[in-house]
Formats: sequence, structure tokens, C-alpha cells
Amino acid sequence: MTFLELASRVLRENRNPMTPDEIWEYARSRGYDKDVDTHGRTPWRSIGAQLYVITRDEPEGQFGKTDTRPVRFFLRELFGEKEDVNALAEQATANQERLIHIEFLERDLHPFLTYYAYWFQKCYTKTIRHATTTRGQFAEWLHPDIVG
Repeated sequence: MTFLELASRVLRENRNPMTPDEIWEYARSRGYDKDVDTHGRTPWRSIGAQLYVITRDEPEGQFGKTDTRPVRFFLRELFGEKEDVNALAEQATANQERLIHIEFLERDLHPFLTYYAYWFQKCYTKTIRHATTTRGQFAEWLHPDIVG
């Protein structure tokens, strides 16, 4: 069984949008992981990579992805409208956040760091965002930086 076949089987059984980590945990709990021919240490990342690639290359294909964070994948045959899927994914995200800690992106913490640096260190800061840089090289900055 391939990773995409595994993802299709799990999503069809669960009938909810899921993250690659959730797909792998569901497969492990049902024993489907033994049917996949993999010897890697991070199979959930392999599932995620293949799902990202197939949704990028085939926008109207078998799999779709939500617009929420974290990105969840779904089977198009089970859901009609994308808005319905996004509502389900937001609900699943809200339920998951109640169970586990909330994660922050690094750039979400920059305003707090800027406030601290200005009021307590008398330092002006500037956030450099890698996504808006004009440099031509790929991955010049992997994370937003802050300079003062």
C-alpha cells in the first residue's frame, strides 16, 4: 500500500478532514501502518509531502486541502463545497486546541518583543520577513528575523 492509498483509506473511514499526523496516528491505531512498505523514521511527513504535492499538481483531484491552520486534507468525493470543509476543519482545530497547548508562530511574538525592547531596553526594532524579501536566492531566511 502506498502513502496516498493509506491516506485515502483513513480519510474515507474517518469522514473528517485530517492533518498528516492525525492520518498516521489513526492508521497506527487501526494497524494499517503494517500494510505500508516504509522503513523511514517520519512516515507522517512522507504522507504530508505526498498530499501537498498531489493537491498542488491536481487542484481538482481526489484530495483537497483546507485553508485553515493547520492544513487538513480531505477526500473530494465525501464533501461537496469547500466552505463546508473549512467549517469542519475550523471546528476540528478548535476541539484540538482545547485538548493541547496552543502553538505560536515566531512572527506572532515579534510585537511583544518589540514592545519589551523599546520600553525596557530603549531599542528600536525592525522585523525582517523572509516572504517579502527581494533577494533572489531560495531560503535566504528561513524564519522572520528581528533586528534592533
